[in-house]
Amino acid sequence: MSSNQSKGPSSVAAAQLWWLHPVWFMAVPLLAMSFAAYLLPEADFQESWRTAKAFDSGDFALCIAVAGVYTAGCLLASGISARFSRNRRLAHGPRDVHVGQRELKILFDVAIVVTISGYAIWFGSILKQGGVGMFVTMLTGGKGASDDLKRSAMDSMITGVTTFTQFGMGTALLGTYLGFTQGWRKVRVQLVLLLLATALRAVFLSERLSLIEVLLPSVVITIRLVGFGRPGSALRRFLLVAPVVGVCGLYLLFTFTEYFRSWNSFYADRADQSLFSFSMLRLLGYYVTALNNGAIEWHAHGALHFPYETMDWLWRFPIIGEGLKAMFGGNMDPALVRTALLTAEGNPEFNNTSGIFTVFTDLGMAGALGYFTLYGFVAGLLHGSYRRGSAAGMFLYPFLVIGMSEQMLIMYISSGRAFPTWLLLLAGVLISAPGLHRNRFVRRPAPAISPPL
Repeated sequence: MSSNQSKGPSSVAAAQLWWLHPVWFMAVPLLAMSFAAYLLPEADFQESWRTAKAFDSGDFALCIAVAGVYTAGCLLASGISARFSRNRRLAHGPRDVHVGQRELKILFDVAIVVTISGYAIWFGSILKQGGVGMFVTMLTGGKGASDDLKRSAMDSMITGVTTFTQFGMGTALLGTYLGFTQGWRKVRVQLVLLLLATALRAVFLSERLSLIEVLLPSVVITIRLVGFGRPGSALRRFLLVAPVVGVCGLYLLFTFTEYFRSWNSFYADRADQSLFSFSMLRLLGYYVTALNNGAIEWHAHGALHFPYETMDWLWRFPIIGEGLKAMFGGNMDPALVRTALLTAEGNPEFNNTSGIFTVFTDLGMAGALGYFTLYGFVAGLLHGSYRRGSAAGMFLYPFLVIGMSEQMLIMYISSGRAFPTWLLLLAGVLISAPGLHRNRFVRRPAPAISPPL
């Protein structure tokens, strides 16, 4: 084999971690959290999160239905993917992962400059407004410091410039892939800078999601590129229980950031509980109240029959978005109505309205169930593509993992926040696909691979 050729990502068998299947990222958590929201009494909602309980048996049934049709879509796609593997495309020679590497590195270099520049302009504007003192005040537990910083961050946003920071997740994915294919020396400094800027955003601007966006997809693509060792190896044993480590890591990250965001400046003097129990209850509250808020909005509006949130990226598109929205009949701003509803019936401090009931509000009952069936089908196809090591699966499935994980909280995958990453990763797929492409179909027996772990 020549030095510029590689077998590419490890074999299909090496990608069969049970928890990487899309059902585990959305359907199972939705069932668990909706069950908790249904069982918790009204008094707990009032005492723990200062909101009335709107989530009822009908809403619980809708969540079960969503989990069911989404799972059906995933399983259908998995069946198709399995047939595809039995009739899999074979290359005339080894797949060359170095095809398109120069162009992919150029794409990464441009993306990292754009992303870091966006952060520099944004943070510089925040510092110009309030100085370093705002950050110091937040770290030392100053009253209202977190809210002041968030307001300053909102006021400092520059349309089309600070949006550049949203290329961060796609940039991290490209950098991780390049680290394995070209060597970490070429991307190490850039990735550290990106991680540092994102960590500052997560801590000081209370955007934990920005850090998760960078870390979780990078872990998913790393597992696919590295594999997980021999049967019985320490690496494989660890990865089999990695979800437990991940959940604990999420809790610790949440606790760390919540300490500066609300505990040190407000709740430490009022709560009759420890930081860790406070953090646990608050983390649960984000998921439960998101479903509850979604139910409040669904009960208030019913079906609007317009894709306000399910096509949010289009309505937020610079220059043409608002005009297109009006042209197609979008005559309201759901964000303003939502704020009024949560002020009247909920708690604006817990302001997520979930990406579950939002779809019902946009598309109606039948449309929403069809949407989640298609969602599961696409997720299942991308998971199969990820297992085979194709370009689309390698780049898009780790990204979709974030969308599935956040679905209970927000409508992520179609948001303006996610749109820059979609663009960047689709460009990465087009560039790298020729090197990972197999050229022809042939009938062959099913490969002898180990059963899914």
